[in-house]
Amino acid sequence: MNSQLNTTTRDQYLTTSEAAEFLGLKKQTLCNWRTMRIGPSYVVLGRRAIRYRSRDLQKYADERIVDVEMGSLRN
Repeated sequence: MNSQLNTTTRDQYLTTSEAAEFLGLKKQTLCNWRTMRIGPSYVVLGRRAIRYRSRDLQKYADERIVDVEMGSLRN
């Protein structure tokens, strides 16, 4: 998968593996987060078809930027 997604075009729907790669996490981490109802938003397309929108992943990451000078999350 291309590590730089072009989100200026239409939104992309990523598999759990692709979303994990996008965030630099393991696939199992996202699976665990879903069961704990934490982590980035996702779309359920069927009983087993889970997808993550690229814009939701970027938003999730952006919300967790640590401001070094302030020592806290930047919102």
